Amino acid sequence: MPVNAKYPNEFKIELVTDRENSSKNHGSFSATKYGTRQGHFSATMYWGNADPVFAIIGDLIAAWSSSDDLDKWIKSSKAKKLIQDTYSKYNMHFINYSLGPHESLISTSPIRSLKDIKGRIIRVPPGSMAEDFFKEVGAITRPLPLGKVSIALKKKRVHLADFSTVGVNHSEGLYENAKHTNYPGFHSLPMFEFVVNKEQWNELPEKIKKLINKQSDIWRIENTRSLKQQSKAVVKQLKASKIKVYTWSETDIKEARKKASIIWNKYKEKSPEAKALIESIEKWLKDNNRL
Repeated sequence: MPVNAKYPNEFKIELVTDRENSSKNHGSFSATKYGTRQGHFSATMYWGNADPVFAIIGDLIAAWSSSDDLDKWIKSSKAKKLIQDTYSKYNMHFINYSLGPHESLISTSPIRSLKDIKGRIIRVPPGSMAEDFFKEVGAITRPLPLGKVSIALKKKRVHLADFSTVGVNHSEGLYENAKHTNYPGFHSLPMFEFVVNKEQWNELPEKIKKLINKQSDIWRIENTRSLKQQSKAVVKQLKASKIKVYTWSETDIKEARKKASIIWNKYKEKSPEAKALIESIEKWLKDNNRL
């Protein structure tokens, strides 16, 4: 790791999983907040129960046409301040992030537009923003844990599933029982955060902070590019194996985004910070002809 090699006698990043670290008992968010863990890399939306802002930053339903769009919004000065201010409330410092590809729906029949979702049963993550959205577009939602999705598709207890990216969907064998998918997706583009305990960050020498910021930027760009390439390779495999892949038009995606904005308005009411964040996103989308 370049960061460790630069100042080997002064600083070292040690990578561990929850299984290797006793702080898993407190939860990664709390462990980083209170300093029993110095930092973590995790999906931002997981902390939506702690603050609705994390659900908005981490995966605002149907907001983004591409990871490039989300990246450009995050880099805007107002967005950076809103994000950093939120983490500061929880004694954390936001260093960087990685963006995966859009998640893709798995379906037992064609999904060419929102019309093909209306009236059908869709698996959704329990208690998610996605559940509210798919209800809004006329689907019948069925919250199910991840482990029950495959059998639900096989037994036709659900017609569609909101599960993950095409790569994960494929690796889990979900297309064996559902031969239709959309790519790129439209409804979910998760952000993965690299955050550290604020007090411990402030104690670091400036030269090490600069090094971490520089190397994390390189990591962010390379990781996002790699994930995109992997998804494209999987899509080729899917098409070769006769899985139907649907690419929605920008008009269809805008229609979905318009429906999603009804859910966004509900989230605006959760806190002044949530309202400011969504208004910042809406302004960027309108300024760039996405909404």
